[in-house]
Amino acid sequence: MVCEIQSTETVREDALCEYALGELEAAGPIEPGQESLYRDVARSVAVYCADDLARGMPAAFVPVLLSRALWGVGECDAAERMMNRRITQRTVRRTLKALLPIRDVSPMLWKAALYGSVRCHDDWSSENAGPLGVLDLTRIRMTPCDIELARFLSVRALVRALAPIWEASSGEGALAIRWNDAAAFTMRPGRQRKQTGERRDVIALCRDVLARESERRGWQSVPRLMCCPG
Repeated sequence: MVCEIQSTETVREDALCEYALGELEAAGPIEPGQESLYRDVARSVAVYCADDLARGMPAAFVPVLLSRALWGVGECDAAERMMNRRITQRTVRRTLKALLPIRDVSPMLWKAALYGSVRCHDDWSSENAGPLGVLDLTRIRMTPCDIELARFLSVRALVRALAPIWEASSGEGALAIRWNDAAAFTMRPGRQRKQTGERRDVIALCRDVLARESERRGWQSVPRLMCCPG
């Protein structure tokens, strides 16, 4: 039985490796002498994501990982070509490209960026220093049966995942929270709670997470908080 499981995992990784290598070849010509490097990139991504794909990870995540791996081995132009070819939504592609040179980007942040629930920009305003991170609550799915605590834990996790974007600026920058009246965050059937109270709770949570990350990482500043209409 163990041999069968190992054999299945090997077959899955081999298939993913071939798929990843096909994506690399389709994104642009592989220079002579680079074939081994690109196959190693494809293999590393296949090994990393084999289990996640089995749990329903979107196929678009594979090109994102390939772009990150290419950037990591110095193939920056190839990484951008991959993004340009496979990520068609402009705002999502912009965020993913901004994340490429940042260290310690978690799988959660890559996936959240791919789904559009977080965004980041490093050139959002010439008058403001530091990157801008956006937490888009209108893109986070919530159902009436969700547990309120779980929702707040999700926001906390996403803000913590965004923290690396402010590492180079030592906390200079801002976090914008985007929502609209249709994206009531903690409303549940039979519960009467004003949206101003909901927003106040979310803002307080984000401010606390940012302050803790600033202290933990030794930043000189704490990212500012902004609220954006939906």
